[in-house]
Amino acid sequence: MKHWGLIPKWAKNRSIGYNMINVRTETMFEKRTFAELIKSHRCLIPASGFYEWKIEKSGRVPHYLTLDKTDLFAFAGIHSEWKDDNGEMIYSFGILTKEASEDVMDIHKRMPVILKQEDEKRWLNTDTDNSEMLEIISFTPKIKSYQVSKFVNNAKNEGEKCILKEAAQANIDDFF
Repeated sequence: MKHWGLIPKWAKNRSIGYNMINVRTETMFEKRTFAELIKSHRCLIPASGFYEWKIEKSGRVPHYLTLDKTDLFAFAGIHSEWKDDNGEMIYSFGILTKEASEDVMDIHKRMPVILKQEDEKRWLNTDTDNSEMLEIISFTPKIKSYQVSKFVNNAKNEGEKCILKEAAQANIDDFF
C-alpha cells in the first residue's frame, strides 16, 4: 500500500504520516528521522503542478502553480517502508520544501523543491553528498500561477476540472 505522508520505521501507527507530508530542507540533515532517510531513501515525485492556498480576508483562496516552460517535472522526496500491525508493508513518502521563490511568495511562504531534469539522477544517487544535495535543491524554476475554484478543496474531486481558472470553472458549473 502507498501512503501520502512519511511514516518512519519507528512509528507506532500510520497517523504520524499526516504530519510528515513536508520535509523542511533547512532541517533535513539535523532531524534524525530525515537525516537517515536522506542518505539512502531519496525519490522523485512526478508532477505537472501543485496547489497552494493564499490567505485573504475572504478566507483561503486556492491557486494552481506550475512551471513556466514544461508540462512534467519532479519534486525532491524521501520515502520509507513501515509494517502495520497486520504485517502489511506501507510505502510512504514526503516532499522536500523550502522558502518560496519570488514567484510564489505572494501566495505562500514555502514551496516544494523542484529538481532540474538533469539533476534527477544525482538526487537519486546515494553517493551524492550533503553539499551536492544542497546545490541540487537550490534550483528555483520560473513558476506561473493562477486562481482556481474551491472545487479543488475537496480531496475527492479529481481531474482537469481542478486546474481550470476560477472564471472558467464558474462557466462550466452553469452546465452541470
